[in-house]
Amino acid sequence: MPYYRFTCKARYGRTRGWTKARDLETAQLQLKRRGVAVETLEETRPSALQRAHDVLASSIPFLTPTRRVTDDDLAQLTAQLATMTEARAPLAQGLRMVARDIYAESLRDLVVEIACGLEQGMQLSEAIQRTGGSPHSALPLISGGEETGALSAALTQLAGYIKRRAFLTRRFGAHLFYPAALIFSSTGIVVFLTRFIIPTFAGMFTGLGDGGELPATTRALLSFSDTLNLYWYLILLGLLAFAGVVAIFNIDHRLRRRVPLVGPFLHKMGVTRFAHMLSVALGMGIPVTRAVDLAADASMNNCIARRVRALRPQLEQGAALSEVLEETRAFPRSLVWMASVGEQSRQLVPNLKQAADLYAAEMDSRGASLEKMTVPICVCIIGAFVGFIVISLFSPLVRLSASIGY
Repeated sequence: MPYYRFTCKARYGRTRGWTKARDLETAQLQLKRRGVAVETLEETRPSALQRAHDVLASSIPFLTPTRRVTDDDLAQLTAQLATMTEARAPLAQGLRMVARDIYAESLRDLVVEIACGLEQGMQLSEAIQRTGGSPHSALPLISGGEETGALSAALTQLAGYIKRRAFLTRRFGAHLFYPAALIFSSTGIVVFLTRFIIPTFAGMFTGLGDGGELPATTRALLSFSDTLNLYWYLILLGLLAFAGVVAIFNIDHRLRRRVPLVGPFLHKMGVTRFAHMLSVALGMGIPVTRAVDLAADASMNNCIARRVRALRPQLEQGAALSEVLEETRAFPRSLVWMASVGEQSRQLVPNLKQAADLYAAEMDSRGASLEKMTVPICVCIIGAFVGFIVISLFSPLVRLSASIGY
């Protein structure tokens, strides 16, 4: 994103500064909103300090006042646009009034840029596309609403879709957060004990005589601690290998689907997004070939998207949607059956929406079951390991106390 250097009037004379914006006009709007009386404004190359500031902002976002635009923000903004459109209110004026009450700078800049595009005579879809702050699947829906004269209905359905997507993502994160936090924190505690505490006890045990006098559990624990202290870099290599495996699974969702427990859950989330987006697109009158492309993008699963796009020529030749979905082998039989029934009864859109709602409820229930199952298992494993450490460290002390008559 370009940098712009400006000079402005201040109370005690002129001062200089810099800002980042998509173009010169956006930079002028940002400075005007801050109340800066700009005299000169020109594009410039970033200095080392400015680049360091950008690196800090991208790596440690909670240290900076700006934040990214979330799905909840987009859903609220879309619902407000739908309300203004239905009331036939001027969108540009309404968006500027909405921007005054927005605290997040990133979202406020997005709203101001959209309002600026509308004031220049652009369509709403064109103004949103210029900002780049909306999902790719939203633009065809808004454009279709503009062409058919049902923009308010399109925005309402889009707001519902974004809310559902945010709900699914939030519930999935909530189900996995506690087990993941428990595993990582417990692993850190165990590594800390093994790396720093156990060597202290090892010095105490040297006074007990030959190492053969120590219990087998204690000898095993001390050997493990010595190995960890000697080959500590293996931990870093293991973490890098784990990060690499996670990255591969995120790139190839076909492999991720085979991961026990988590893989089928993530695949079902992609199916739910696909069905919901497909119902929204078809309900707005978008052609089935284009609607399938939008649903494939919305699924956020490259396995589903690749298989669906490979069979798109069959849709163009007049094949039934249910037959194409079945041939992909990426969707549950229940979805294929509901799509087939919907095509025969001309209730395809309600059936797809009902299927998406059923899958969302199923995922919520399965996620709760997954959390209830993994947390006790993790607690038992960690408790057993910590108990092993405690017994291994204190059993020689108990033996020594018994030997001296205590």
